[in-house]
Parts: sequence; C-alpha cells; structure tokens
Amino acid sequence: MTLRVPPDLELLKASSKTANMVIDENRLQQLLPDVASFFQLLDALHTDGLAETPPSNTFQARWMER
Repeated sequence: MTLRVPPDLELLKASSKTANMVIDENRLQQLLPDVASFFQLLDALHTDGLAETPPSNTFQARWMER
C-alpha cells in the first residue's frame, strides 16, 4: 500500500505551473480523474517484495575482449 496523497486541483495547478504549462482551471477539473487513475496504475505496478541483489561478479559493466 502506498502513502500517496490523492491529487487535487491545487496539486494540478502547482504541477502545471512547475512545467510552465498554462492550463485553464476548467481543463484541470477535467484532468483530475485521469490523473488519479494514472497514479492508481502506477501504484498497481509497484511491487512490495524485491528479489535479492545479485553478486557484483554477475554483471560487469565494461567491454571484454573475446
């Protein structure tokens, strides 16, 4: 379960201002349910249990000559 704050009109206004997007308040009202659904989808993708980290010798981030 996530502790995400549900989006509201003030959050959308602040987000659009941060992104330098001028969006009418009427349009923000229309977007509010879609933003809430988007966040729910992100939460559904979130997994609680992560697998163990593989040992560092299983991944080598350098080119190797063969």
